[in-house]
Amino acid sequence: VVSTQSTGTKRVDSSDDTVNEKPDNEKQFSDSDVHAAKTIQKHFRGHHVRKRTRAMRKGTKVNLTTKGALQDSWGKLEGDELQHGTNILRKMFSLRPELLDQYSFKEDKEKSAYFVDYHGSHTDVPARSWFLLFREVFMAPHSALISVSVTAAVSGLLLRIIDNDTGKEVPTICNRPKPYHFTPNKGGYTFLCEGRTLEGPLAAGKYRLRMVGTSQDLLTPIRDITSSGVESNEIKDYYTPERNNIMFRYTVNVSADTPATVQVSTSKADVNF
Repeated sequence: VVSTQSTGTKRVDSSDDTVNEKPDNEKQFSDSDVHAAKTIQKHFRGHHVRKRTRAMRKGTKVNLTTKGALQDSWGKLEGDELQHGTNILRKMFSLRPELLDQYSFKEDKEKSAYFVDYHGSHTDVPARSWFLLFREVFMAPHSALISVSVTAAVSGLLLRIIDNDTGKEVPTICNRPKPYHFTPNKGGYTFLCEGRTLEGPLAAGKYRLRMVGTSQDLLTPIRDITSSGVESNEIKDYYTPERNNIMFRYTVNVSADTPATVQVSTSKADVNF
């Protein structure tokens, strides 16, 4: 005998035959209903099998349509198989974690890392010139330890990462940001990559920004990097030493909110700012 008064449950006797009875509102299916449902399923399976068979038969309309779809899909996947394969495995294990036990690398799960690549392009840069490779803002969806690197056709690039909420820069070592624990904020993080050409010019090309983290919650850009660019305006003038150490003064008027980066250089290398 079970009795629970605190939840208002009715006293039920285990010997009562009404316990095993089905609710009155549950629909009862007759044998003809079950037979009709099985018949519909049988015909649908047959239709599906015949359609797949026609798709495998060369020259049929379904085969040509399937072939075109597969070729189009392969064209989009080709060239980045590693990234797509990683995404497929990641999605598969998130939906069915028990599948990981069937793979030999299951013991390395805790040692695994996640990465994402962002590609962009830059224009021609003349010799002995400072240039800005890109300037983008990234958001952190979740807290994560992430390492960032940039690869391009020029060496000596300096990547700066600034927390837009605090204005503080992520510490760097050898012109590369140290692995940093990114946390969600309001303004995101500004990624600014600059460089300088030497005796020869830099031809237009592409660059790669790679992020590697301990989880798949990596930083995401607020806009499409492939379609974004950097516009620059260069002002050259002469300066003379003066009492207050003021080199120049400009007034800038803007018509809309625009993030900007200011870089100053002189022909005299030992000038301190």
